[in-house]
Amino acid sequence: MENYDKLFKKFESTVPVIHFHHRIDIVMNFLKKYLNYNPEVLAVGALVPYVLMTKGVPSGSRRLAINFLKELRSIFRGKIHVLGLGSPIVTAILKAIGIDSTDSSTWRVKAAYGKIIIPGGGEVHVTNRNVNFGKKKASIQDINRVYNFLRQTNFPLISNFWKVCTDFEYRALVNAWIIMHSEELPRCRSFLKIYREVISTRDR
Repeated sequence: MENYDKLFKKFESTVPVIHFHHRIDIVMNFLKKYLNYNPEVLAVGALVPYVLMTKGVPSGSRRLAINFLKELRSIFRGKIHVLGLGSPIVTAILKAIGIDSTDSSTWRVKAAYGKIIIPGGGEVHVTNRNVNFGKKKASIQDINRVYNFLRQTNFPLISNFWKVCTDFEYRALVNAWIIMHSEELPRCRSFLKIYREVISTRDR
């Protein structure tokens, strides 16, 4: 808080960042302090382990994090940016909550490992390299799904589609495009269930 106070005195537009923790009382205490500065934008970090990972985090962490975002949205009427959750498996949930924006390096990291992202979540390997982790090789159905999505959303480099198998930069562009344009519901059942719960409580 001291560092933020110093920055705020020099630059009033400085965006406060709340780092999520399973001790919600601690997080809410800092939130109240930040709200005293009347920020127009809040950023939330440290959510990736709670939302996208299942090992090494407390039981029920995913729902705890999602419920925190819902609570934050009900309290704060300004813009909310969530750090690191710009994955197609999560973005529909964030949109349903009312989160304004998110970001991710997934598009580039996955491309570097020979992967393309599937609309709605998940990824597959498309190169001839040995697969060291995430051992799913792309099926023809996966390839068709990605190709059809790119065509339907007017991806400007669709004529070079098969470079997705050989060119890192092209894969990265494909992944970035999918992240930016995918509005499909989560393909993973656990995330789809959370999405439906968010929608049902929002519409009451």
